[in-house]
Amino acid sequence: MKQNTLLKQFSFITLILVIFTVFLLAGCNQKNDKFTKISDLKIPRMNHTATLLKNGKVLIIGNNGNYALTAELYDPKTNKFSIIKEDKLKPKIHKNYPHHYDYKTLLLSDGKVLINLYGQLQIFDPANNSFKIVYGLNHKKFIYKPGHSTTTVPTKKRFPSTAMAALPNGNVIFAGSIEPIFEDTKHGKRFIKYKSYASVDIFNPSTGKFTNLGSMLENRFDPEIIVLPNNKVLFLGGANSDKDEILDLKTNKLSLINTIRPKGYFTHSISSDNKILFINETYEKRRITSIKARIYDLPLKRLSAEGIMNIPRKEYKVAILKNGDVLFTGGVDNKREIIKEAEVFNQESGKFKIVGNTVWKRRWHETTTLKNGDVLITGGINPTGYDARAFNKAEVFTTLK
Repeated sequence: MKQNTLLKQFSFITLILVIFTVFLLAGCNQKNDKFTKISDLKIPRMNHTATLLKNGKVLIIGNNGNYALTAELYDPKTNKFSIIKEDKLKPKIHKNYPHHYDYKTLLLSDGKVLINLYGQLQIFDPANNSFKIVYGLNHKKFIYKPGHSTTTVPTKKRFPSTAMAALPNGNVIFAGSIEPIFEDTKHGKRFIKYKSYASVDIFNPSTGKFTNLGSMLENRFDPEIIVLPNNKVLFLGGANSDKDEILDLKTNKLSLINTIRPKGYFTHSISSDNKILFINETYEKRRITSIKARIYDLPLKRLSAEGIMNIPRKEYKVAILKNGDVLFTGGVDNKREIIKEAEVFNQESGKFKIVGNTVWKRRWHETTTLKNGDVLITGGINPTGYDARAFNKAEVFTTLK
């Protein structure tokens, strides 16, 4: 009898130990979303660009505190940055240049990167880390505020906008062009503004020449351009209209279609596999009160449920993850305090979830989804107020696997 009692006690204790071990191992094997500090950028940056290359590295170009254009590479194998020792990123942007943030980069079909420096186009070749000017515009200083400062603008009349997309044949399609407008003063020519046009142009990086295909049916300012698999191009948004446009590259004809954008939303970003993020921001007396998000899967023609962010913010950055969800990082609240909590929008459930805090508080930073699904977060401004300045901190967000 006593032996049976001892046996039962032993069996019960053994069972408890087994259950505890299972839970312990499950906890050890569980992988959570997390932010991890990595090495610093070589140069402090804000409002820069970060382009994922076909070799898995990231090309980082753009502003430091003095708005100078410099470049460096991030290698995910070493989690380190290296400066590109070449000074062909010209023109150097003058400190009073009114559009020193308006430049973009574009990964081409051959793996090279087109850099649109607002009127000047360059090609970055990752094979030898070199830059080459393929469409040059001389920039000249003109009066911006008479008697006080000057600005730097292109000397040619018309030049392409920053709305562009890579075509499969290696060419680039541009939507819109811009012309600087001046007036004569006793101090010389004074720059007033830029005038936009609805032109559609094809640029050949090999020849450095443009071919005009006509004009969009509506005057769209900086629309999103999506290259479709059926030799057609979609111009999305950029106009006060409920219509988008389709360009047939075989006939060069444009036609209006009903927009796929939900009412009240604007197009924020597009992933490489044509998942489109739509955002709705609500303000009351310049105070952000809510942010809503939806994902449209263009290949499947499916719109996700609507989600509401837990912590509304301004000046945030997004990264569309490999599974189609969206990571929101940084930004400021209505008191201009930087928000450290990051959120992920789940396209299936239509819900936002706080996934932790970034290593550093930041705004005006950049996020890049890497080939392994992680997200590189670089630069930005920290803190706010008079002490705000570009900084060189970087981190990686590791997603659930």
